[in-house]
Amino acid sequence: MNTKNKSILWDILVGIISAIIAFFILENFILNIALIAFSPFPVLAGFIRGKIPVGNIFIKTILMNLLFFVLIMPIMNGVFHLILLLAIALIGTILGIYTRLNLSSSTIKVVGFLSLFSLSVLSIGSFALPAYLDVMMWDKVNKEATPFTLVTLDGDTIHSSAYEDKVIIMSFWATWCAPCKKQFPVMEKLYKENKDNTNVAFFIVHSQIGRDTYEKAMRYINQSDYDLPFVNDLEGTTYKSFDVYALPHLIIIDKEGSIRYTHTGYNESEKFYEKINENLDILLNENKSRSVLK
Repeated sequence: MNTKNKSILWDILVGIISAIIAFFILENFILNIALIAFSPFPVLAGFIRGKIPVGNIFIKTILMNLLFFVLIMPIMNGVFHLILLLAIALIGTILGIYTRLNLSSSTIKVVGFLSLFSLSVLSIGSFALPAYLDVMMWDKVNKEATPFTLVTLDGDTIHSSAYEDKVIIMSFWATWCAPCKKQFPVMEKLYKENKDNTNVAFFIVHSQIGRDTYEKAMRYINQSDYDLPFVNDLEGTTYKSFDVYALPHLIIIDKEGSIRYTHTGYNESEKFYEKINENLDILLNENKSRSVLK
């Protein structure tokens, strides 16, 4: 086997090791922490292979990240996340190769160059990514909520008219929705903190979306330890009237019966708990001000 072929095989092998490590990190940590934690590995892989300047640097980079592409695509929830992670993998690999080929004679340059990359990734993971998720997932609206009817697990009927003068937090979910299940612990915390507040009502709504069934929902609820107020939208009229097109989907209705905030999807890297508390406080204080003025 000639030198070029050996180099290609080693490029692929080092890339496979780096990809497996990155895959493990991404599977076990929330996105922004995983992004920061895995970013050194493409750089290290590129630095190791950069000592042999065989072939085009960009072809070498692609070869070293082929498995990364294959492993990451199935587990990424969203095109933006996929593009961001692949960009860091590719840029990190190129940076490692370039550093080894051109800067390895100076330790100060190597440390400085790699520190700049690390700080950039740290800033993205700690600040830019959570801020982006907040902007993309939350939506401010101000439109009248349609009347709705839901059914409790005991079979009692819930009419929206009985919850006038309350802030309503309504979250739609399905048993096949992994982000919904990841969101439940946060919703549970919010519910327990506010369940004694007579000005707030929570509904965790199952609507048999995407061929989900009532039986599957009941089985999941009975097996869980959540105290959340699960309810059913048996006819599917509520989710249709609220234009729910993706799950989980959260709707916050003010005391005047207007939808004020919606939130679609869920990512553990976003500041969901802080943001929903902030929006809830705004609506509760807003209505206190109105009552004082009256």
